[in-house]
This record gives sequence, structure tokens and C-alpha cells, in this order.
Amino acid sequence: MSYHLMQWLQLGFCCFYLLSVWYLVSSMILQREQAAKDRSTAQWILLAFACLALGDSPHIGLKLLGSALGNLQHPITILWIKTDFDSFGALATECTFTLFYVCMLFAWRARFQQHTQIPVLMMLGVAAVRFLIMLHPDNVYSTLRVREPWFTLRGMPFVLLQIGVAYLMLRESLKYRDKPFILIGILMFFAAACFATVLFFGVRHPALQMLMFPKTMAYLLIGFIAYWSLYRKELTSSTKMLISD
Repeated sequence: MSYHLMQWLQLGFCCFYLLSVWYLVSSMILQREQAAKDRSTAQWILLAFACLALGDSPHIGLKLLGSALGNLQHPITILWIKTDFDSFGALATECTFTLFYVCMLFAWRARFQQHTQIPVLMMLGVAAVRFLIMLHPDNVYSTLRVREPWFTLRGMPFVLLQIGVAYLMLRESLKYRDKPFILIGILMFFAAACFATVLFFGVRHPALQMLMFPKTMAYLLIGFIAYWSLYRKELTSSTKMLISD
């Protein structure tokens, strides 16, 4: 398969993903009254996917613009950062995916009425470390070329954040037999496994970077499961049990 065909297939998949995420966000906004009995969880889920939509919009939009101009590495300066279309989009996605997991952390807290501060503070600390590492000038966001060790260093806290939030989500959902959030926890672990594989082995084995496609589909499944669980008229039995406790 030619490079140009692969590039357009990737862009097509990215457009499908972005349209799906915006569909989820808009549907959640329009159906927000249906989530009145679990409003806090629903709001955090909505904010999580809004972060994905807002982060991936410039990513994919700049990819399309760069493709139209015939140069994805067209130099631009945004917020005093010298970069290009593709690299800035990747940077925006890295930031918003981190915020996605922070929102999912608070969704876990709201869903299962968790008042303990230690897990929340630990996960927020991991997210803060990732952002601090991303601020280091040696990351070089002016190119998509992987720059080690910074690529791995900023990726490791993200893997910890993914695993930590997935563990918390799966632990409580199994305890309350909350089937939708059991599936969400499993999918979050799957996404973490895909990203970790690419992070640690993707540079030496480029074919493994294809795992980013099933990882992306896992996020879409999380969104649709959350939508059908929270934004419907009928609450699941697990939600009723949590509210009645």
C-alpha cells in the first residue's frame, strides 16, 4: 500500500473519529436533562469528551489543511511555540487526553460517591508531573520526529494515569456490579495497554503504531457506553442501587 493511500486512509479514520466524538458531545448536551439523577457523573463524562473533541479538532483540522497545502510540516507559530501543522496537533491531543483522564477520575468519584482524597491527589499529581515534563524545552514540538528520552519520559506518567484511573473505575464498578462502568474500566485498561506498547516498542517496531487505531476505537466505545448508560430515561439497576444507598 502506497504512503499517500495510507495517509488518506488515516485522515479518513481521523475524520470519522472526530465526527463521532462531536456527535457524542452534542447528544450529551441535548439529552442532559435525562441524566438528572446522576447529573454529576454525566457532567464529568461530557467534559471528558468535550476535551477530546476540542483537542482533536485542531489536530485533525491542521492535518487536513496541511494535506490541502501539500505540506504537513508547514511551519507555524502558535502561543510562541515554533511548530508545524502535524506537530502542534499532536501536542494539543497530548494535553487534552491528559485532561480526559482527569475528568474520568472525577466521574469515578461522582459515580461511586468516593470521598477519599488520596487516590484523587495521587492521580492529579501524576497528571501534573506529565504537564511539567511537557514544558521542558528539550521536548521540541517543532517536529514529529521522536526525541528520546523525552518522548518516553512524558509518556510514562500518562500510562500511570491511564492505569490508575482504569483500576479505580474497574474496582468500584465490580464492587457494585455496575455493568456499563465495568466495560468502561476494561476498555480503559485496553487503551492503556495499546498506548504503552506503542510508547515502549513503537519506535523500534513501527508496525506496532497501528495499535493507536484500536485504542481510538476503545475511546469511542467508552463514550457510547457512557451515553447509553447515563443519558437515557431509565437508570440501570446499579445506578439505582448507588443512589438509594
